[in-house]
Formats: sequence, C-alpha cells, structure tokens
Amino acid sequence: MKKYIILTIILLILFTVCFSVFRMRGGIFIKPSVNSDSNNIVYYLQNDPQWKDIPLGNSKFKMKDSGCLTTVIASALCIQNNINNITPEDICMTLTNNNVYDSDGNIQWEPLQKALNINVKLKSPEDITSNYIDTLLSNDIYPIIRVRILGVGAIHYVLIAKSNNNKYWCIDPLNQSKKLVPMSFYGNRIYGLRYIVK
Repeated sequence: MKKYIILTIILLILFTVCFSVFRMRGGIFIKPSVNSDSNNIVYYLQNDPQWKDIPLGNSKFKMKDSGCLTTVIASALCIQNNINNITPEDICMTLTNNNVYDSDGNIQWEPLQKALNINVKLKSPEDITSNYIDTLLSNDIYPIIRVRILGVGAIHYVLIAKSNNNKYWCIDPLNQSKKLVPMSFYGNRIYGLRYIVK
C-alpha cells in the first residue's frame, strides 16, 4: 500500500511537471534591463458594468469573458495619445460595426487597423527581447502582450505599463484592484507582442 501511495505521488508530480512544460512551450522568459515609467496610466476592467455584457461582434462571447484584448487596446490608445476618453465600449462597438471580430470573438488584425485607423506591429516570441520592450517603453509605446495566467493557465492579454526593480508591471483588465501586476504573476513569459505605432 505504501509503495502504491509513493508511486501515485511520483506520477502526480511527473504529470504536473509535464503539464507545466507543455503549457509554457512557445513562450520566452523576459525581464527588463532598465527602469521606465508612465505618467498617464489608464486602467480599464473588462468586466466593468458599463460594458461587461456587450458581445464581441456576432459571437457568443462577451467583454466580461473574452474582452481582455479589446480592453487593453483601449488603455494603450489612451496612454499613448495622452487622453482618457476612449473606453473599451467604444473600441468594442467600433470593432463590431466593422466586422473585426470573427465568429469566436477573436480580433482580426488587418481589419482592426482599418477600423481604428492605426498601425499595429506584431512580434512572435522568437523576435522579442528585453531590449526590444525597453526601447518601446522608452519611446512611450506600451506593448500588449499575450501571457498565461499564473504562468500556465488560460491565455490572457495585458499591457506593459512600466518597468522598475527588475520587473515589468502590467495593466491587467481582470485585476479588480486596478493596481499594476508584476510580470512574475504570468511566469515572466510572453507568447506574443503587439503594439500600436505612433
């Protein structure tokens, strides 16, 4: 019986390790090399009562469930343009009216650029470095990054707002406290990066 318990524990540990490694594949580990700051943090929540029940296009998904990317796009536009009058509701309605969301509520990037009259650059993990992110932040460009909650959980989008004390700090549209969240919450791993060109 004791051997069975030990074997079960070993198998559970092995499964957990394999699961974690599988979930982290394709991401890169990243930490800042310099400090940077933003004077104009605009922090929106995807489940704000004002827009939480708005659907993403014609999909069954709503802002409260799957609106993290839409929400951080609104924050990025406000911060980079030094304004605070663009809301996630505005972005969602514009994207819906211009058929930017697919049937699963995912944003299609080329139609998004046309709908919002902006240019967006996309980077895959192998093209992302700390220096690249630090350069963006030093030019007041705030990267939208694809992460996993708690490092191995669901895919999520957050906005890097600043770096200090050897950490990137993010606007997380699920964080009810509206306080910046350290990248360590996401395992310091990035699975994709987008940013709005000034």
